[in-house]
Amino acid sequence: MGGEPWARVLALDGRGGADLVGAAEVGRLRQEGRPLCVHLDPDTTPEPACRWLTSEADLTPADGEALMAEVRRSWVARAGSDGATLMGALEGLPGDQVTGPVRWVLTRDLLMLLADRRLPALADAEAALREGRGPPTLAELFVALLGYSANRASLEALEVDRRVADLEYRATAAPASLPLDELRAAQRDATRLRRRLTRHREVIRRLRALGPAWLMESPARQWETLAREADETIELADGAVERIHNADDDIQNRLSALLNDRLYALTLVSWVVLPLSFVTGLLGVNVGGIPLNGRPWGFAILCAVLAAMGGAQYANVRRLHWLPRQRRGSGPAA
Repeated sequence: MGGEPWARVLALDGRGGADLVGAAEVGRLRQEGRPLCVHLDPDTTPEPACRWLTSEADLTPADGEALMAEVRRSWVARAGSDGATLMGALEGLPGDQVTGPVRWVLTRDLLMLLADRRLPALADAEAALREGRGPPTLAELFVALLGYSANRASLEALEVDRRVADLEYRATAAPASLPLDELRAAQRDATRLRRRLTRHREVIRRLRALGPAWLMESPARQWETLAREADETIELADGAVERIHNADDDIQNRLSALLNDRLYALTLVSWVVLPLSFVTGLLGVNVGGIPLNGRPWGFAILCAVLAAMGGAQYANVRRLHWLPRQRRGSGPAA
């Protein structure tokens, strides 16, 4: 495979272990019937990757073109001349921070993954295999890869749930510092996670419907566990999204109430000041006969009258329980 795209090849030993081998040994190991897991990075040289994939996985040219096409949605299909090969693509494995889609091809003795080199799910599986405690067959390895990603997605969903709980507490304990930006970020993360999890679950359902007997029978319990965990993680993400919506509604209600209180306070101030403005405006008319005009104590008397009027207005507001947040009694005093 000289000059071919970057590749990482694991040769399974059938006992839960695997050897990391060179790409040049793929042909010999396949002739020996050794199960192989090949991780390709097609972004470096996509055309050689497609040619090598078509030849090694016994795909038709149409299958190779379909697999390497732009991934607009997750999908699963049968492939190969006899239909015994499964292939598909995911827009992004839940819990894996990859930069592009994950394409894969699966036969009884060959699993090919075409994805970014940074694929945490495969790194976890490889670590278990090199320690001798990994899946013994490719079918179980494939399910384990989905399981590793599901576990990472569960941790991500729990982290989003923890963030939502923290935001709810902060919004309740300190209403003055409402975390709107953080709430929006948590909402985006939860929605994105739920979308990826939904695609992940649909792929699992399609695989269970299309998968051959050798893929379904060996890890049957793992498939059931995987489907159940996917449903539970989606429920957790749904709960986080719903709680974010509720917290957002509560914050918006708090902001609306705060704004209404401020506008109401300004209205009350205007109601108190309006009579005072009327009196001062009336006394400022430039005509004869203005009371206290020319008297040395006229200004002081006017200020006292205005203060008395303002105090009377304020007392009337309190008597009618019109002040914001004022505890209401049984009604205005008689």
